[in-house]
Amino acid sequence: MTKRNLLDGVKRGETTPENSPYHDGQGLYLQVDEGTDGERYRSWFFRYKLTDGSPWGTQKYKGLGSIEVISLAAARKLLKELRMAQALAKVRNQPWDPVGESRKANAESKISRSRTKRRR
Repeated sequence: MTKRNLLDGVKRGETTPENSPYHDGQGLYLQVDEGTDGERYRSWFFRYKLTDGSPWGTQKYKGLGSIEVISLAAARKLLKELRMAQALAKVRNQPWDPVGESRKANAESKISRSRTKRRR
């Protein structure tokens, strides 16, 4: 049985131990890094496997945002949406890679912006 909601005690501004990342269950993690300025930066990320034909799949990571902006509840909600999209793609027998999709969308928006600039 998969453990869930392991980070219930983490709230905005609450101190966290130094060893990181922290697993909440279902692929949600809290990463704690110390910057060069001595500040501690905390952010959420989602870990998933990309089915690429290898027997175990390729591990990928998608950042969800800083703990200063996204609460634990909001991170869990984003995780739930990503998991639903993953399940839907699996049912449809389609590849699913949220990082690849966002990179593709960014590239397409850059192309459309450059075309708009040329027309002016």
